[in-house]
Amino acid sequence: AGALLSLLALAGAGRLAWRGAAPHGTLLLASGAPLVSLVIFLLLSLGLAAPAVAIAVCVAFALAVPWRGLRWTWPAWPALLLVPFFVFYAVHALAPEIQPDAAGYHLGLVAAWARTHGFVFQNGFYDILPLGLETLFLPAFLIGAHSAAKLVHFFLLCATVPLICHIGARFGLNRVQRLAAAGLYVLTPVVAVAGTSAYNDVAEVFFSL
Repeated sequence: AGALLSLLALAGAGRLAWRGAAPHGTLLLASGAPLVSLVIFLLLSLGLAAPAVAIAVCVAFALAVPWRGLRWTWPAWPALLLVPFFVFYAVHALAPEIQPDAAGYHLGLVAAWARTHGFVFQNGFYDILPLGLETLFLPAFLIGAHSAAKLVHFFLLCATVPLICHIGARFGLNRVQRLAAAGLYVLTPVVAVAGTSAYNDVAEVFFSL
């Protein structure tokens, strides 16, 4: 529930950014994420990111989701070959966080924000890195703790497949070629590990695309 609410909030904010339907559904997530992240960042800066407030913000954005008019570029039937892998990935994304950096830093900060409703002012190496994705983890974490935050990252991995296929279509590639490009990425073992953990590497690929 926490991960789905965050995802819908990104899509709703993306619709507001595009003032309607985007050229592709994944672009709603890419455009909405900075807006939701900025709002959560401001709430944290003011010490106002209580669970009720952060969740209410996401619900408000989610109400703007365009349920009609979305245009997706889906791959050919060989995409079914990816389904078993994504089921396997989903099991790991739902499991407790075991990656040290994810549990200690990425979600460690988020857990501290959840306790204090604001930023924890520390002058450590990790505390001065960009926290754009961690602010998106927060609403999901408030509802479903670590696994919900992991699922937000996993959903961005899933969204990368149709996004790669959309870009391939713009380049004039056929459906099988687009799927091959997406498969080379999502089936790489290190991508599987990162994409099912509360890291930010897979998200960086998504937003770069």
